[in-house]
Amino acid sequence: MTFDTIRKQGLRQLFVSTCLSAALVGCGASTPAPQQTVPSPFHSPFDVEYQTEESVYSPFVFAMFAQHSSQHTKAASLFVDALEIDPDSVFIAERAFMELIYAGRLQEASTVARRLLSKPDEDKVVSDNLIHLTYILDAFKQKDWSAAETRVDGLVMNNGFSFVLSPILKAWSYAAQGQEGKAQAAMAPMLADPRLRSLGLEYWAYMLDYMGKNESAITAYQELMAQERGATVQPIIAYAYLLVRMGDMEAARSLLGEHAKTYSNNRYLLRESVRIAQTGKPSNHVATPKSGVSQLFLRLATEFARGGSNMGAVVYLRLASFLSPDTDELYLLMGEMFEKVGNPQQAARAYATIARGTPSYGLARLRHISAVRAAGDTQLAIDMLREELVNSPDSRVLHTTLGDILREESRFEEATVHYTTVIEALTETKQSDWFIFFVRGICLERLGRWDEAEQDLQIANSLNPDDPNVLNYLGYSWIDRGQNIDKSKEMIQQAMEARPEDGFITDSYGWVHYLTGDYAKAVEYLEKAVRLEPDDATINDHLGDAYWRVGRRIEARFQWRHALDSGPDTEELRQTIERKIEFGLEDAL
Repeated sequence: MTFDTIRKQGLRQLFVSTCLSAALVGCGASTPAPQQTVPSPFHSPFDVEYQTEESVYSPFVFAMFAQHSSQHTKAASLFVDALEIDPDSVFIAERAFMELIYAGRLQEASTVARRLLSKPDEDKVVSDNLIHLTYILDAFKQKDWSAAETRVDGLVMNNGFSFVLSPILKAWSYAAQGQEGKAQAAMAPMLADPRLRSLGLEYWAYMLDYMGKNESAITAYQELMAQERGATVQPIIAYAYLLVRMGDMEAARSLLGEHAKTYSNNRYLLRESVRIAQTGKPSNHVATPKSGVSQLFLRLATEFARGGSNMGAVVYLRLASFLSPDTDELYLLMGEMFEKVGNPQQAARAYATIARGTPSYGLARLRHISAVRAAGDTQLAIDMLREELVNSPDSRVLHTTLGDILREESRFEEATVHYTTVIEALTETKQSDWFIFFVRGICLERLGRWDEAEQDLQIANSLNPDDPNVLNYLGYSWIDRGQNIDKSKEMIQQAMEARPEDGFITDSYGWVHYLTGDYAKAVEYLEKAVRLEPDDATINDHLGDAYWRVGRRIEARFQWRHALDSGPDTEELRQTIERKIEFGLEDAL
């Protein structure tokens, strides 16, 4: 009996009963065998050696757990294990296919797609064009153009982006075989449609370029260049590369320089222009069947990303990477999409794909480090930054990033070293340098080096006098030391007006009223601060003090207890709050 048959009898019941069975393993025997460890029902299922027998249930259930927690790499492996046990299951195959796509295992996904599409008609439950697309792209990857031509016919029109994909894929399969007439006939519907002509003309230019029809390709490129600014700079780069291959480097330079102005010195266009001038070719030549189709999927992924469909973008990026695995832009966007859906582990894997020495490596490495930290491994992120500093010891970005992580981890002494390295390297102080003085000032203040901290904070304030963070931090630090009370009050009020919903700034404004004896006003603003930041120990402690001063003793103790539950930053603050709860404010202080 296949798993599909079991599914028809009740998948929900199977899922629940299997989970219960896994939890109760070993409980039935009255005396366990010697040296046998009874699994705990609270143990993570991913740590269990599930493959104890040729049963589809365990890998499938664990695969479902992994899928629901977005552990795509784990889910893909488990679904594949389940499929090996029950190779006839369409139900498992579809899920294995999708997780293999998400995990970036496209060659295996194409194998599963082939298996699904070879099923007898009565067993098919597949209607998703994604399976057909993967099957088509496998033919492109293998350069099996006749197979690609045949497989495109199975792609259903008027479904998703098929109205764009079908003619372009079909035409490329013909162009790859040198069949210009058939390729042109396939592209004719797009070229005749005013809404699609620009896109169609772009890809027709690539195909003419690929087939060596240089004059016709130039005509198509020039028609594109005559239009308004397009959605991508790729046709410009492809056209320039054609001119270089025809021996006219001067014309290529002129073209690239002209369009650099049109695209406001687009970084990618400038980078590729330099590369063409130096090496004679771009990093990614899109006028080939595989690169051209990969570029098309990157375009579609970008549209999904703009529309907020992040995982849809990931799918199209994976398809693009299947054909062009060395295109850095794919992995930068892919990592960004995974970050947006809250999956930093997969984001880190995407960024790690970009190799050292490539133009995008520096940005990718910083994003990789950020994703590693977001995934919970702060020390690894610190170690990665230190490794990068060995190779780039003068990098301001690396020193600042490492300083920021160390500061956020309360490792203020180490953070100060990196901030100081950046400051000492400044040849002149500019407005944009305010932040580095601000964060070093924070570290120095937390280290008890107030005179140095005050100097840095005042420099930051002079460089960026309207920044709410600087106004609040400097003003609060002065208030906490009984200095410049009136000026501090004005600064914090200015900060609060700029950010009325910032609980920490509102707390500072309430606290300045407390320190100047206006306890009623202090309660008003501190209550608002607690509503904005309900779990901050310091803010709750401040409100407790203000309640006590206005005679609301029960509420004061409640607030102090909540401050304890919220986790005070220092042991000194914890002990002070405990004394206030026991003895009251005056006796505790």
